This record gives sequence, C-alpha cells and structure tokens, in this order.
Amino acid sequence: KGEAKQKLLDAMAEVDPKIMNEMAQLTKHNSIEGCKLAEADIVYTPCLNLKKEERMDTGQVGFKDESFRLLMKNVEKDKDIIK
Repeated sequence: KGEAKQKLLDAMAEVDPKIMNEMAQLTKHNSIEGCKLAEADIVYTPCLNLKKEERMDTGQVGFKDESFRLLMKNVEKDKDIIK
C-alpha cells in the first residue's frame, strides 16, 4: 500500500505547474462560491480519497487520508485562461 501511495503522490507532483494553474482556474470558475471571490484555495485529491458520510451536508466531503490532498492557496482569477 505504501508503494502505491508514493507512486500516486509522485504522479501528482509531476504535473506541469502550467497545467495545474489551468486546472485551478477552471475549478475556481466553475465553483458557485469560488467564482465570486478574488482569491480562493483549491484542493485536489484522487476520487478514491474522498469520504462521504450521511451526516454531511450536500456537497460536503472529507478526506480518508489528508496526505493525498494537494492544496493551492490564494488562486487569483486569470481572465486569459478562462476565455
């Protein structure tokens, strides 16, 4: 399990920063709350790492393993990418 986890973390780290920025812009733009903000934090994680429990509100999720999260802080809107 540890080896698979490391491979996944390595793969996430190898994504070109330019592509990560484009993904963050699209995520922010398609977010009901994020699109209204000047800056927003974006969190990426593999879908298998998402944890959903009955007690959670609609749209709310948690993470099974926090170390699989990739946090991009203070993502500002880039109108050129969103065009």
